[in-house]
Amino acid sequence: MIARTMTLGLLALGVAAGAAHFARNWVEAQKAVAPLVTQAQSAPAPKPGMQIMVAKKALPTGHFLKADDLRWQSWPDANLHPGYLKKGQSEIETLVGAVVRAGIAAGEPVSDGRIVKPGERGFMAAALQPGMRAVTVPVNATTGNAGFVFPGDHVDLILTHAIGEQTDAAEGTPARAHRASETVLTDLRVLAIDQSTNDQDGKPAVAKTATLEVTPKQTEVITVVIELGKLSLSLRSLAATQDPASVPEPAPGSHTWDSDASSLLTQKRGGDQPPHKLNLMRGAETTELFFVKKFAR
Repeated sequence: MIARTMTLGLLALGVAAGAAHFARNWVEAQKAVAPLVTQAQSAPAPKPGMQIMVAKKALPTGHFLKADDLRWQSWPDANLHPGYLKKGQSEIETLVGAVVRAGIAAGEPVSDGRIVKPGERGFMAAALQPGMRAVTVPVNATTGNAGFVFPGDHVDLILTHAIGEQTDAAEGTPARAHRASETVLTDLRVLAIDQSTNDQDGKPAVAKTATLEVTPKQTEVITVVIELGKLSLSLRSLAATQDPASVPEPAPGSHTWDSDASSLLTQKRGGDQPPHKLNLMRGAETTELFFVKKFAR
């Protein structure tokens, strides 16, 4: 009995000694880890990298910037040029409508020196392709496609004017002049509507002028036709702009007479016959005379 009691006592002492040793080791381990945890908690969070504005795709010279042309990209602070546009200091929306002064490759940073914003000096010159000119023509709600022509669109220029004047020789009273429309120029890029170069608004607005990109010779043509009659803009589809072969171009000198548009102008009215034209020549001067034979009604 005594031996059994002594055995149980020794076992209890061994268990107690083992528990004490384990507790001492655990406390020492916690003391060693505590400074590391405190240090990690007090350490500042890693600073995020700087983000700058870059081109999402290749942007050629003269390109009008759109929101989907640009994106933000992380950039090492050590290589950050002071002219780069940084996130938080610039916004993509503020560059919509600006023009690329010098071509920007895809992924290349955008800087103030590579773009020109509307209203800044040299904006229109930067929007022009090399060798091209800018000319402004008058338009209204009808001739300007009810405000649905925006900068960056391509249009044809249509001239409507009166040609000659018919004279009733029998009565000596002037008659109706012939009217005709003709396609003067095709596939012209619109640079601005009034003074707006923003094509992102999307809200139609009645404009009074349209600025077009033309060649030097086309500038001369437009300067003349402004004085001849009324100009209209014919909006071209995107398919015509991206793939010119997909849409047939008007034949050179394409035109339409008023009688081609209205069959009533070629029909006899009350027994009247179509007018007869006579060229009267006096020396080097030629005069056109029109005669209408009237029948009793």
